[in-house]
Amino acid sequence: MLSQFFKSESGFTLIEMLTAIAIIAILAAVGIPTYNEYKIRGYDAHSKQALHDMYKLCNAYWLDTNPLEACDLSTIKSAYYGFTQNPDVVATLPPSPQDKFCGSAKHKDSTSTYSIDSAAVISPGNACVVESPVKEASLSTPIDDDPPETTPQEDLLAAKLAEEAAEAERLAEEERIKYASCENLSEEWNDVTSSYQYGYQKRVTTATFVPNKYFKGSGLEDYYGDGHESGKAKGYCVFMTHGGKPYLRRPGCTSGLVRVPCDEHPAGCGTEYGEAIPVRKNCAHLESGRVFVNTPIYKALQAYLKDGNPLFTNGFGNCAEGESQQIFPGLTEADFRENCP
Repeated sequence: MLSQFFKSESGFTLIEMLTAIAIIAILAAVGIPTYNEYKIRGYDAHSKQALHDMYKLCNAYWLDTNPLEACDLSTIKSAYYGFTQNPDVVATLPPSPQDKFCGSAKHKDSTSTYSIDSAAVISPGNACVVESPVKEASLSTPIDDDPPETTPQEDLLAAKLAEEAAEAERLAEEERIKYASCENLSEEWNDVTSSYQYGYQKRVTTATFVPNKYFKGSGLEDYYGDGHESGKAKGYCVFMTHGGKPYLRRPGCTSGLVRVPCDEHPAGCGTEYGEAIPVRKNCAHLESGRVFVNTPIYKALQAYLKDGNPLFTNGFGNCAEGESQQIFPGLTEADFRENCP
């Protein structure tokens, strides 16, 4: 009976055990590399997402300012643009204008680096590394210190290109002064006066430029009067009138009577005015009572001050300290010393 009992007991033979171990080894050999590859793809996806975010935020910055302005990580990490970098991703973004944009990113657990160019094309490798133009010369190769000779045609072409570049730079600076600064205020604001700290009306001479980006979402960034070309002005010139009341006005518009060509006026000119007719232009401006908390103007001006920009003036070259503190109570004496005009 006992011998029959043991004969009927089943178990694994040595061959079966070895077969099972072999199968597990094969599955591990196939599965572990696949799993690791899957993890690497996930890490690389974080890098590519960082590149997409950098590209979008820099383009938002250039829409707010100028495509020729340099955008870098410090720009898009500001409170306004809010780029949040993954702590496991090393991102680099050299300061560059829109047409030379190039950023790179690499996850610390991946061996791959990716870069993105001005056309938003992501490619493997760090294409943003600029190799030094100076290369070590071979000892057997003589160094020619004389520059290559150029033909008269090449000299003329180089001179023309340099002239065109200088003219483009001049026009860009002229555009910036007219639409992205308050430098032409004394010429354009011939109808703006204030009685701040005076008993009589006096012509306003200074204002602080606040870019359009601070007015986004308020409806004020798209406000233009009939004296402006829509979309040209890049912000508002701001000064504080007596009692903390802000006055905001678009740069690039001369108020009062201006002469426009007959074909631009719906009524035409006739013979009385010749080829041009005097028209009164309405320059877009906002004149408010006291700035109340949570109003669009309050939020825009407070965001501007939070970024450490120059404080507002009273319109006559002096710092409007009290009015600036009403908008942003966190201002200190050091802020006034550093940022008052």
